[in-house]
Amino acid sequence: MLFRIWVQNPTDRILRLDKNCSLDLINYFMEYSDLHTTQRASMLIHDQEPLLYRPQKKTWDEWRFTTSSFDDRMLILHSEQNSDELAEFCNEMQATSCHWFSNGALAHDWYHKIMWNLKSLGESHRPRLHYKFSCLNRLINHTRCYRPVFSRILMTIVDHAYLRLSCSLTDPIDNIKSCDLRIPNRYQSLFHNLNMATPITINIEENDLELGRIKNQSFSTNISYFNKVFCHIATETLFTESTLHLTEKSLRSFIHKRPMLLLGPPHSLSYLRSYGFKTFSDFWDESYDMIKDPWQRMEAVIELVKKIDKLTLDDMEDMLDKMKPILDHNYRHFFYDFPDKIMNELISNMQSAITDIKARKPNGWMLKYIENFPEIDWKQALDGQLDEGITSKEVYDSMSKGDNTKIRRNLARLLIYEMGFDKESSKKDIIARLHAILD
Repeated sequence: MLFRIWVQNPTDRILRLDKNCSLDLINYFMEYSDLHTTQRASMLIHDQEPLLYRPQKKTWDEWRFTTSSFDDRMLILHSEQNSDELAEFCNEMQATSCHWFSNGALAHDWYHKIMWNLKSLGESHRPRLHYKFSCLNRLINHTRCYRPVFSRILMTIVDHAYLRLSCSLTDPIDNIKSCDLRIPNRYQSLFHNLNMATPITINIEENDLELGRIKNQSFSTNISYFNKVFCHIATETLFTESTLHLTEKSLRSFIHKRPMLLLGPPHSLSYLRSYGFKTFSDFWDESYDMIKDPWQRMEAVIELVKKIDKLTLDDMEDMLDKMKPILDHNYRHFFYDFPDKIMNELISNMQSAITDIKARKPNGWMLKYIENFPEIDWKQALDGQLDEGITSKEVYDSMSKGDNTKIRRNLARLLIYEMGFDKESSKKDIIARLHAILD
């Protein structure tokens, strides 16, 4: 089954994929010689960021209109679970859901490039630990509002000599300040009398900053830094919601053979274990992963940091030796078994989704419009005057107001000049051919 492919880019605009796309998945489902690409069912690839549907409903509605003219069937490829917004999107857009761990695949693509650098260090050359914890943060807006709160508390409970920490106090994208974030009142005092223009930087090198701001390095790795740190504290994109969506941040410690504390949605550690990774419940309490309230979950992690911080660096090096079977497993699993697990999940879920889609018949608004078009006006419509340069939004606006004039006056262009139908075709013939193409 061929699809019309759309990709959600980081600036929240829906873009049509160009022919130079290197994603094998997309090339598999899109035949560029297909004369009927614009009439196909849509595949929305929205798998790197969580879906924000409710605050953007009007935009999504307009986009849905432009993508479902003849075939209203749609598959959304995503990487989140337990998402109310995704469920609402699929229900209102009549979309078929297909989950896969896309950020796991991206992380493997990014991190495999340093695999041999990691191997070349060798176990016998493992450097002595310098830091107990590392926690790196840049964006603090929206779903990430907990990051400056956690960072401010972290820097008060861990000796700075043993901490590697970075966190913006003003978000570098939307410029919102930490003191203006939607956080519980009990944390507001953490930001009194602070210079919001200066980020928190403890044991951070100059090349990690750019013009006084923290660089976007969420997927980068500094081997010399991470090898000198005992435990990495990963702060995920989502935390205050129930939606489960993990990124490369949750996987970075595995390639460095280090333990991790994870600040993410509830059941994040369980999610990683479902993909074959092992976590560290044999060494400390990981029940924080089950706490539903986000701020209570954060406080539980803070208490755990306090307990781990009581260990000396020598104690931590001894613990690393005891953790070695788990650390080695996670390293090998990430580089060798994890990619196949992700791809098998994608293939299986995609096959199920396509089966569901094929069970439905196309029923887009343009198809319904043609089916209901008065037979007596058909010939006149195909010979009608064309509106040059009409946009999809103009058509959407006119139809949303109950005015079909723009569609009626452009029927010839849509069916003959854009789709290659015969000008002498009857309505019945065109409908039959459309169904044959779309089925």
